[in-house]
Amino acid sequence: MDTQTNNMRVLMGRLLTEGKIGPDAVRKLLAVMKDNHATGLAMSLEHPDAAVGLAALDVVSALDEPERFEWLCRALASSCATVGYLTAHRLAGYGEAAVAPLKAALPNSGEMEMLAIVGAFEKIDSADTVPCLMDALRTTDNAIVRYTTIRALSQLKARVAIELIRSFVDDPDAHVQSRARRAIEQFSREEVEQEWRQ
Repeated sequence: MDTQTNNMRVLMGRLLTEGKIGPDAVRKLLAVMKDNHATGLAMSLEHPDAAVGLAALDVVSALDEPERFEWLCRALASSCATVGYLTAHRLAGYGEAAVAPLKAALPNSGEMEMLAIVGAFEKIDSADTVPCLMDALRTTDNAIVRYTTIRALSQLKARVAIELIRSFVDDPDAHVQSRARRAIEQFSREEVEQEWRQ
């Protein structure tokens, strides 16, 4: 057994002892990983059994930097929606360094992952996230994602998005319509307050 594989087994043992992953997940994870930790970890993140994917994500989260960031970026592509969702939330803590991998993952994401990526972009709050949010709003056919993205753009005070948001006032979904109206009202209120202060 090589040193990396042994280190991975020790790490999983520590996570098990600390109660962060269960024994069944460790057994499944070790069965998938066999002797090659890198290939096994990648396979575990893609495993159809969510328990294996989540256990692999716990292992990734316990890695040292910069390896952790690299593995989290890989985990965004997981076929397990829960792994993708949790990974996007964890990547938000990396700030602007996470914008590019989150942006790359967005077009191929399901609803859960998209919501987490939108939330991550809102949390990161950089100049690079607003265009990503605007692209997501333009391209999604999911009402929940539209609603959440409009809310995020509103929270970020992204005035550049006001015309795009205005186009959703007549959205087929009543909740999206309402959110778009509130965002426009917020932008108008802020504009009046800013003029009054000058």
